[in-house]
Amino acid sequence: YRLGERRWCIGPDLYGEEVIWAETSFAGDRLPNSRDHSWRSSFGRPEVSITRCGCFIHQGVGLRAADLDDNSNPYVVCKVSGRHKLGFRTETRWKSLDPVWHEAQDLEGLELGETMYFKVMSQEEHKDDEFLGDAKLVVSPGGFNGGLVIMLRGRKAGTLRLELIVPPVFQDTSSVKKQPAVFDSSNPRDVVQAITWGTTEEAAHAVASLENILTSEGIRSRFVAAGIVQPLVSLLSDGSMDTRCKAAAALGNLGQCSVGKKILISSGGTQSLMQLFFEGTAYCKEESMAALLNIAPTEKVREELVAGGIVSWLLALLQSTSPKSLSHAIQLMGCLAEDQDVADNFMEASLTRLRQLLQDTNDDVRLQTAFAVSRIATADDRRQVLVEAEMVQPLNRLLKEGTYDCKAAAANAIGELANATDRRLLKKISAHLLEAEVLEPLLDLLGSHHDDCSSNASRALCILASTEKTGTAILERGALKPLVSLLKGKPQVSRILRVAKVLQALADFNRCSMDVALSQESSQQLMHNALNLLQEHRSKNLPTPRFLPAIGAGNDELFANVKMASPQMTIPRSKMKNARKIIQLGLDVSKIPTTLPPLHCV
Repeated sequence: YRLGERRWCIGPDLYGEEVIWAETSFAGDRLPNSRDHSWRSSFGRPEVSITRCGCFIHQGVGLRAADLDDNSNPYVVCKVSGRHKLGFRTETRWKSLDPVWHEAQDLEGLELGETMYFKVMSQEEHKDDEFLGDAKLVVSPGGFNGGLVIMLRGRKAGTLRLELIVPPVFQDTSSVKKQPAVFDSSNPRDVVQAITWGTTEEAAHAVASLENILTSEGIRSRFVAAGIVQPLVSLLSDGSMDTRCKAAAALGNLGQCSVGKKILISSGGTQSLMQLFFEGTAYCKEESMAALLNIAPTEKVREELVAGGIVSWLLALLQSTSPKSLSHAIQLMGCLAEDQDVADNFMEASLTRLRQLLQDTNDDVRLQTAFAVSRIATADDRRQVLVEAEMVQPLNRLLKEGTYDCKAAAANAIGELANATDRRLLKKISAHLLEAEVLEPLLDLLGSHHDDCSSNASRALCILASTEKTGTAILERGALKPLVSLLKGKPQVSRILRVAKVLQALADFNRCSMDVALSQESSQQLMHNALNLLQEHRSKNLPTPRFLPAIGAGNDELFANVKMASPQMTIPRSKMKNARKIIQLGLDVSKIPTTLPPLHCV
């Protein structure tokens, strides 16, 4: 193997203490023939450093078909991040989905820690070359020999088999190993090299510096592109406990980036973080849970965590006195509750504790507890148990007294409790919720400027009004006028549509009584216009402007272009008492004005 200018390694043990190396008068790229050129061999370590890398492209397997004849004309383009002049392009292999290249490429100057990007293209004659997928590889000690998964739009699109040769670095035995004592913490490449090649102290210092650097999405993306995720994953199992904890904290920060999240999962970060959670201190547990929360929504990660036995550890942490540990453990259990067995185990083991945590003084703990309750309440049997365990009262208190985020989570939990698939259970739970006086705080949240509060309250009210009995009970409690009053003034379109959804759910069974209740006021026009607007958005998926002028009798021109969908209107006229008279008179229902006079005037 070539060591440098006129020097070659000809020994069998490249990675041992001693190698056999040769010095020749031939300066070419191939090992010279001894009969043509003079050469001298030596035994020991040469005084040169090997910095010349090589890449051997073997073949592609299972590539995507780009042509109509189910074939492609693939070639590979390799580029190195930040090195515009370093890279190569292979020959084109025509009409093949499993091309064989066997091409060797010289990458002189390639450095450890740099990222190589491989793009597979299909050469076309009468149009632009078509993209078949890409992959990337971080240059690490020992090189690489295997298959890279080619990704296209987040899915596997084949495999690229290659070999990256990274020779070891030899130095004279008398020389002292020199390491960079200072590095630029704002330069991603410097930080990656310090973590990968620096001393233990330098690696720890580089990891600690990330805490104050990763402050924005753009900076996170730069560090992820520099290949910092994989060295940090390696530090999770190699280093002092403090360094491992700081590496977990950095991964939790980088996991907020979508690309960083994917690399963390593919590089085995789930198992490393879970191992640190099992072995580490309380601080390590907090940081590892924070990192796992970023990747826990992925189904594959949830399966790994459940199979790894983390559930029992999280249930034990519910007795912790640390608010941060509590909130992380509850939120992670809520994510894992997508698995029905985990949800059953979670509810059986911690039902009383969840009710206590909903009344905790820490807002973050109450927020995550309400989130966990909404994740548990996804099956009718668990909904019934939660209601019977008096979980509604602390949720109702959270609706009234919590922060906006807590109120939004509580409204979502109440909506999940009421959203039973069995109609009898739906009526029973809805009646219980109305008796617990959740209607008034939900109406207040519906008019909130906090989007999550308003949206979750609208959904909960629609579920409560989905049966005739509960809809009538809501109207009897005087909910109609507060609902219509939210349409006055200059409300946002999003609020109008959310209120209109609740009015539509109530009107499905009580349209006549609602018209009579509003017949003496201009509010009847407000309700009709809001329902018409809702129908228009549902039928045509219109873009939603941020504000509308005030909706009232004097602003009818606002809805001049809003027409009822044909053949059915927002509220079927067949449910109105005067519909039979209209039909008997032979009138065209579609030509009747949208806003009818009050029923007592007919």
